[in-house]
Amino acid sequence: MGLSALDRNTVWFAGLGESVLRRAPFKVSKIIPEYGVGGTIIENVNIKGGGFAPGDYVSFEIGGTGYSIFNVVGHSESKITGRLYLRNMPYGKYDVVVCKPGGQEARLREGLRVTDICGGGASVLVLFGIFMGLMSVAGVAKHKINTRLSNK
Repeated sequence: MGLSALDRNTVWFAGLGESVLRRAPFKVSKIIPEYGVGGTIIENVNIKGGGFAPGDYVSFEIGGTGYSIFNVVGHSESKITGRLYLRNMPYGKYDVVVCKPGGQEARLREGLRVTDICGGGASVLVLFGIFMGLMSVAGVAKHKINTRLSNK
């Protein structure tokens, strides 16, 4: 089986019989995870879509400014995997943009949200910690009162 023709969306093969392999359209459909905490590094980020190829690169855009903060460590035609660096990143919602060397791009609008630690759910943990601390103090106080009463 030999390659007989190639265009942007179709690869034609000739051999014993003629067959056609259609490529997935170039698009970004999802990023996992969809949010990150500013100032951190996310080790395993997956960008899903189609039409990806070696040489594609990833950018994140907010307010017309693009950030090249993604290190690609693996890819297939439907997934790009990499490391996301969120140091010194403004908080907000970013477009996820996969670019081809020739300038073509696929975009997922507001696909990534960069938050501060409280926006990531930490405020619930802080309140839980305060509650548990108060419960601990109340428990110690009750124990001391009971101990004093039993010693009389």
